[in-house]
Amino acid sequence: MRNAAAILMFAAACSGSPEEVLTCDQAVVEVAACTTLEEDGECSEASPAVRTLASGECDGKSDIIGNRVWGDACTFDFQCQASTDHTCIQGTCYRRAETGNQCDKHDDDDCARGLRCADDLSVPNGRTGLCQATSTPVRPALFAETPRQNEDREFQEHAADIMTIQMETAIKKLSGDDRIRRTFHPKKHACVVGNFEVLGGTGELQTGPVFGRPQAFPAYVRLSNGTLAIGADSGATVQGLAIKLVGVPGQKILEGSRDAVTQDFLMVNLPAIPQSNANEFMEFTKAQHKGGTAVAHYLLTHPRIALRVAPLALKKNASVRTESYWAGNASKHGNVAVKYSAVPCAGTPAATTLTGDNYLRAELAPHLAAGDVCFDMFAQKQRDAVAQSIEDASIEWKLGEAPAVRIARLTIPATALDTPATNAVEATCDALSFNPWNSAPDYRPLGNVNRSRKHAYEASRQMRGATGEPRSIP
Repeated sequence: MRNAAAILMFAAACSGSPEEVLTCDQAVVEVAACTTLEEDGECSEASPAVRTLASGECDGKSDIIGNRVWGDACTFDFQCQASTDHTCIQGTCYRRAETGNQCDKHDDDDCARGLRCADDLSVPNGRTGLCQATSTPVRPALFAETPRQNEDREFQEHAADIMTIQMETAIKKLSGDDRIRRTFHPKKHACVVGNFEVLGGTGELQTGPVFGRPQAFPAYVRLSNGTLAIGADSGATVQGLAIKLVGVPGQKILEGSRDAVTQDFLMVNLPAIPQSNANEFMEFTKAQHKGGTAVAHYLLTHPRIALRVAPLALKKNASVRTESYWAGNASKHGNVAVKYSAVPCAGTPAATTLTGDNYLRAELAPHLAAGDVCFDMFAQKQRDAVAQSIEDASIEWKLGEAPAVRIARLTIPATALDTPATNAVEATCDALSFNPWNSAPDYRPLGNVNRSRKHAYEASRQMRGATGEPRSIP
């Protein structure tokens, strides 16, 4: 991420003339840098870059900025999935309803608002009648997922890439030894036991085996660097908070842990990730794994992602205690879609400035020894299917548009790290796998990135031989 300064070279990206003949790679770079559609301008439908990509001669190239679905940002029609009649209207991909198709069960709200019918028209609902002829763009329905074409094949490729990175990291001893570790977040700052207290009075958010009533669960809590290999904390912009509740009844989603009594929540210290979907995320991950010029090349050819990555190069994490964390994607929560977050409790002591390769653990240890460390957990309910996109992981759910409701409190009781007792707990905790799909159906992960994680995390777990789900916490 620290190579993000290379994006300063993008100022002259849209500089083609009508007479120019561009290669597919050149066209991708130029169109990706365009942010507005200007009539007769350098980013217009008549520009060389746009005409090159729209010609059909660049299969596999235009998908860097194409193959977008309901609610995704766009500039040109060809960026939206043509095979399912999507079109770009006012910067957003929509699908027009066909006259005579029936509204499906997810479309009640859309039909009531005059938006006619939306996503999956295969499940008719007689109460809302037939779709009417309209030129009004159809917005995605609330709580609706819109899978990409061929994404199952893509997810299998992601899983293979994950295992390759794990193996190469071990072979090259990039983490200091030849152990096969997690692909993401291999370095922990602490892996300890905490208490997860569910609060009452949350209305429709009061649902399922975890949040259905006020109660408390013991939990394993893992704080970690978001780098691909174990290294100095100063090089880790992204920090992670993973929570595994123990004692949660009911069947879970993953086939391999159907009867587990656990429920996982995974968050990072970014309200939205720079990449929109799993393909973009994995391409950037592979570039990071290669390092150096591979990262620079990726950012140069993905300017919109580079613009999101650039501020992260300046981010400095003083303490994992004082960071706020967000789920990378939405989750089902009963009958609504939400995005979870965790915010330091009021009264959390300010960070202590330290240096060194392991300064984040060094900063945490004395504060944790002196008293509890706690986070309040919040849920933002999806209110608008575009402003709070389920499929585009790069869209931040703004608090002003989707207020956060406090639903739980996570407390790590005062603990002295680096004692024989806590070292044993940390070894047990760190051997576990944390997976958002280790979940009750009530809290099923949503969105493209989450659907990819179902494949990728299981591949990573098997590769490193993580222990099975715990039945209790000692």
